[in-house]
Amino acid sequence: PTANKSIEDDEETKHFRAVVHGLQNYQMHSLMVLDRLRSQWDAVSEAYRQMLPDMKEHYRNTELHIQKNQEFLKVLVGPHQLFINDDDQRFTSGCSNAHAASCSHQPSPVKLPSETDMDKVRTTLRQFVRDWSSEGESERAQCYGPMLEAMDSYFAAADKSKIHVLVPGCGLARLVFEVLTRGYSCQGNEFSFYMLWGSEFILNRCKEPYTIYPYIHQTTNNLTRADACRPATIPDIFPAKFKVPDSQEFSMVAGDFLEVYCSEANRGKWDCVATCFFID
Repeated sequence: PTANKSIEDDEETKHFRAVVHGLQNYQMHSLMVLDRLRSQWDAVSEAYRQMLPDMKEHYRNTELHIQKNQEFLKVLVGPHQLFINDDDQRFTSGCSNAHAASCSHQPSPVKLPSETDMDKVRTTLRQFVRDWSSEGESERAQCYGPMLEAMDSYFAAADKSKIHVLVPGCGLARLVFEVLTRGYSCQGNEFSFYMLWGSEFILNRCKEPYTIYPYIHQTTNNLTRADACRPATIPDIFPAKFKVPDSQEFSMVAGDFLEVYCSEANRGKWDCVATCFFID
């Protein structure tokens, strides 16, 4: 058991560092991908380039939007860097804003994040739109609305603060927040550090709006190139300014749902399980 625990701790530490590395080096990785696109575009014949005369401007705008995304991600990952030791710093240097336009052209000692980790970073940016922007309100109403209405109907006569709601796979915790604001006691559960750190930032530290560009890496399902450069402002509401009443319980638990909640201590503990995009 001790050996197994040590292996689990090592794996968790590796995952933790990979998340920090991905968030801090999003800009470097994204600029290198953008450089490849520019090179491919330059290799196209002049006749074809004339059909899309604004591509160079589009690439310039994309570069600026990548930089804005990195500024947001830097704030998000901020306090979690304290847990990275000195040996890890050579893997988390990233690009400075002053060299954003040119760093991807130069050989770099920084180890690039994996494509899997970068895909998770991009997914996290898009999920911020769904969960914490006014743009995502319609989707939230369709997905979270029926659950919240069912809860209110089922527990209409109950003291809501004594109703314990579990939200597994809670992502960026918008459903958790909606359950809390309706008066229930609630616990969110999430496995991904990307989601956990995103929710921690929104719930505890975010005191001002941020503009991000979550669609700049999306080359399909756009009517125009301007759609890819469409900004989103988050959050639409500031949970950090919301005080949980003393009568309610609120917590977030990290870990695999099937491992965390299979204990006897959780049997009969929850009055309601509310989840979306997770158990399907």
